[in-house]
Parts: sequence; structure tokens; C-alpha cells
Amino acid sequence: MFRPTKRVRPGVSGLYVLAVLGILYVMLPRLPHFLRGQAGVFTIVWVSFALLVMGANLWFVLGADKERKMSRSRYDLSSTKSSFNKTTEDLSKQNRVLRG
Repeated sequence: MFRPTKRVRPGVSGLYVLAVLGILYVMLPRLPHFLRGQAGVFTIVWVSFALLVMGANLWFVLGADKERKMSRSRYDLSSTKSSFNKTTEDLSKQNRVLRG
């Protein structure tokens, strides 16, 4: 599992979102139109990459990742301990029955 060494503040990601919006505002009129050919493909790839960067930073700013981690940790702690204990108890009972 990836564990970052630095703690990134949500304010920095907010600045990144604003920077991407500014870049899109300035560059979108200058990019070639969505036409067939290399120019159109470049425009589509460039805009989709900018939107991907903006979406990832918005995800971090809104804290959706923290909520997901918290819900997973609650689920994992409660389910793994109980299911592990149940399965080991079930296996030991089955072994006793098979042995006689």
C-alpha cells in the first residue's frame, strides 16, 4: 500500500485546481478545434489530462479519500477479526468431526 512520506495540505491542492482552471481558461481558445487529425487528437488528450489533474485534486480537497479510508478501516477491523475467528472455529469443529 502506498504511504506518502509528506503530509499534503488541502490548500495546496486547491491552488492546483485554480491553476488548472486558469490554464484551461487561457489555453482552450488557443488550442486547435476538435477536428479530425493530429491537431484534434492533441486537443482532446490535452483537455482530458487537464480535467484528470483537476478532478484528482478536487477529490483530495473535498476529502472523499479520507471518508473512504475511515469506512474501510471500520469495516476491515470489525469483519476480519470476527470472520477469521469464525473460520478457524469452524475448521477446528470440522476436524473434530472427521477424526471421530
